[in-house]
Amino acid sequence: MGEVLRILIADDDMDICRIWRNEIEKFFDKSGQKVEVFEAYDGDSAWNMFIEVKPDLVILDVMMPVQNGWETCRKIRALEKSEKLSPPTIILIVSGIGPHLNEMTSPLYGADDYIDKPLQKRILTKKIQQLLEGREERIEIEIEKENEGEKS
Repeated sequence: MGEVLRILIADDDMDICRIWRNEIEKFFDKSGQKVEVFEAYDGDSAWNMFIEVKPDLVILDVMMPVQNGWETCRKIRALEKSEKLSPPTIILIVSGIGPHLNEMTSPLYGADDYIDKPLQKRILTKKIQQLLEGREERIEIEIEKENEGEKS
């Protein structure tokens, strides 16, 4: 685990960003994975931070000023598609809008998964771990396909 994992947290509540940041840093420190955590407090800042740092994982609150999390998610996916960026950034929506609305809407905007607020810190790190493991599996499959194509 030599590469630094970059994570962007976007929530208009600075206290939540700080709490999540601390929990994420503690979790990855225990695992030996180097991590850099960035914070944004509105959707527009999250978008600009995404462009600047190209994070591996984005945690987006839905209800943020200037630009909501869903719109930020949609813009990230559109950029990845137009620029053919691979592997795509993992996007986790975190929201208190209600489980049914979150479940239906998050995939429409391109989110990989969602968590409903309020949430336990342990749930956040567990979900992040699951998403990262799934990403590694997808990368390995892509590499295998590329290698098979070169042999043909």
